[in-house]
Amino acid sequence: MKVDYLIVGQGIAGTMFSYQLLQQGCKIAVIDTLNPASASRVASGLINPVTGKRHVKTWMADELIPTAVNIYTQMERELNLSFLEPVSILNFHSSAEAQHSFNERIGTNSFVHHYDSKQEGFNYEHGIGEINGCLLINLHALLHAWSEKLQQSGLLLQEPFDIQDCAITTNYITYKNIEADKIIFCDGAAATRNPYFNYLPFRLNKGEAVIARIPGLSPQSIYKRNLKIAPWQDDTFWIGASFEWAYEHVNSTTAFTERVQEELKHWLKLPYEMITHMAAERPSTIDYKPFIGLHPQYASVGIFNGMGTKGCSLGPYFAREFALHLTNGSSITKDVDISRFYTMQAPA
Repeated sequence: MKVDYLIVGQGIAGTMFSYQLLQQGCKIAVIDTLNPASASRVASGLINPVTGKRHVKTWMADELIPTAVNIYTQMERELNLSFLEPVSILNFHSSAEAQHSFNERIGTNSFVHHYDSKQEGFNYEHGIGEINGCLLINLHALLHAWSEKLQQSGLLLQEPFDIQDCAITTNYITYKNIEADKIIFCDGAAATRNPYFNYLPFRLNKGEAVIARIPGLSPQSIYKRNLKIAPWQDDTFWIGASFEWAYEHVNSTTAFTERVQEELKHWLKLPYEMITHMAAERPSTIDYKPFIGLHPQYASVGIFNGMGTKGCSLGPYFAREFALHLTNGSSITKDVDISRFYTMQAPA
């Protein structure tokens, strides 16, 4: 098989990148094994234009979110599937100070507003703020549908990728019976073990979430206090997530389950039933910006990775940008181009 690009990984990064390359008329093949514990399959799918305790507009929100809406809407039409839902976040203030900090942003951040309606299903004493302009991506539906489309087109190899089976030169690569002009790694945390990109300063972190049934809770909003409660699949909700920078393993823990139970005991009035508990390792980076570009010595090897917790918002915009860079020679945003770390590069 001869292709232009061999893509390793079909999480949100690999999905968006493979889609954009096909839009450019490229011949591709994708290698992926379904890993239910991958970051993309454990994430809530939230796109939030507001970030941090000071509730400021997230980096490049004015460019990222409109692009995401356009591309996801286009994919919905092509896949005959609905997976994009506009939502708002109801921000339950945990203290008077948190309420004051939120209210200071009203009028200065167009996404931040007062919320005056009652929420009978919750206990709270410091009021609620509302963050508009959010989107919720049903990642389970999107990733599954795109996998099915790739399979039907004969473009998906469902097998573990072993770099030992990959012969790389400066002009092309071969992998088993595949010859490609370039191989692009979109494989999340696995990139830290890649000899071509392990010099990049990833800062992996672990996240845990619980899936629960909460009868009587409206799926029209996301509810946030110290944790977030977001609509998941069918009649269930995603509750999370943790952010751990030091951890011994990537499995779920009873400590997080107990944390969720303790938080809900004081916050949620409605009965709930925990269904399952998930954990994953996020491919975050030292400067919280993606890693995108070609290897400084091997132009046949590239990376599209490091989205951290923001893969749903960063993925569409930068997948299109990288695809255009590869096919048309247009530039890559300096903040995400791996050339910013070329001085750290060690020979592969």
